[in-house]
Amino acid sequence: ECHGYKVARMKCYEKNGTFHYLYMKEHSVREICKQKPPDRTLFILGTPPFVTEDNYKSLFSRFGTVEQVYFHPSPSATAPSKNESNFFLDYPEVKGYKVAYIVFENESSVQNVMNLEPEEILA
Repeated sequence: ECHGYKVARMKCYEKNGTFHYLYMKEHSVREICKQKPPDRTLFILGTPPFVTEDNYKSLFSRFGTVEQVYFHPSPSATAPSKNESNFFLDYPEVKGYKVAYIVFENESSVQNVMNLEPEEILA
């Protein structure tokens, strides 16, 4: 652990042994956002630019059903804006390192992630 965050190693690529460290904790805010319920949401700092929603859904599905993944350039109490168009981006895609919010179907899934052993690798 580091400053209240659970630290986990994420394998970046199948073909080599490089890892990226994720800093995770239970999402908690003063202003409640219905899209990111505090009891079912995992907050992740330092998400690499190459990670997609599908990557995180696949990576965290072993802990429980992932309902939604949100990316923000920095921590935010609100849900990101949705694109209205099927063809064009109304809002720019988050570039570079970002924060992520993983919303699980069940509260126990967040606890399962937080109980991850230090030597375990997310792959």
